[in-house]
Amino acid sequence: MMGVKAVEKIKVSVIVPIYNCEEYLEECIKSIINQTLNQIEIILVDDGSTDKSLEICNKYKQKDNRIKIIHQENQGVSRSRENGLKEARGEYISFIDADDYIAFDFLERLFEKIDSKKADLICCNSEDVGILTDDLNIKILKNEILYDSRQLYNDFFDGKRYMYTIWGKIVKKQILLECYFPHIRYTEDTYLMLEVANKSKKIVLDTYQGYFYRHNKQSVMQKSSNIDKYLDILTTDEFCYSLIRTIDENLSKKALKKILDDLYGGVATYSLYGNKKQFYMFTNRFDKTYMKINEKVRKRNVKNIIIFLFSKNKNFTKIILRIIYFLTGKYQKNGD
Repeated sequence: MMGVKAVEKIKVSVIVPIYNCEEYLEECIKSIINQTLNQIEIILVDDGSTDKSLEICNKYKQKDNRIKIIHQENQGVSRSRENGLKEARGEYISFIDADDYIAFDFLERLFEKIDSKKADLICCNSEDVGILTDDLNIKILKNEILYDSRQLYNDFFDGKRYMYTIWGKIVKKQILLECYFPHIRYTEDTYLMLEVANKSKKIVLDTYQGYFYRHNKQSVMQKSSNIDKYLDILTTDEFCYSLIRTIDENLSKKALKKILDDLYGGVATYSLYGNKKQFYMFTNRFDKTYMKINEKVRKRNVKNIIIFLFSKNKNFTKIILRIIYFLTGKYQKNGD
């Protein structure tokens, strides 16, 4: 049996939330077991899987005493991570999705850097599995140490992938214990990462590419309905704005713009293509979100004017949008 001696200090607790991932789970677990860093614990959180995922977990637990299994009724990715964190004994935490895998030296490289620099957070790059991409715009482009979260938030607005995920990192456990794990199903990674960034006083960015992300996986993210995605995006937008508005004026403007862009996207989508239930769900959320920011909106561009009109008369704005899109040839009744 492989494992770590009981007297050895656990350096990193690896938490893997699992739900019906039998196709890729063994590859994920093997990549963790075979790490060059041996002083780890592996917490596999089976979130009520109905396939052979739990069976696979039990198989590897018999081979490696570093593995601990938590079996629970289905509660979602966020709660699974939170429950894994409660059982973690390491000073540092790394989250890995069950359909992804890591390079053989991923944990050792990131641990040595975060530990030697006495940092709260280290982030690295990821590589897509299943598609060819070399988009530098989403990558960390240089190794550096940061002492506040401003650059991280700028990278978030610039679309850097590491700011939208909680995987591909090692985080000090104490930081995560102070964070709220949102019970949403689409943007839970982004929400949590924004809070981790906010609480971290020293951050290491590493261009190392040691996390392998399965881009075409059938995850909760792909399965969520369109309206669920919009509502979760708005939840995360609001949280981001609440964190940033007192930190930096320019960042606050970017956060406000993101809310307005997403509100406009929702207004256009559900006015043109949404069914009655979706339109009703969106408008309820729109009112709550817009109420929090309307006094901050100064710029009067076309999008913001449409948002303002929608706040005053939703059905009238819906008709106006349909006329505009029909005249410009953009609107097709079937939504194709």
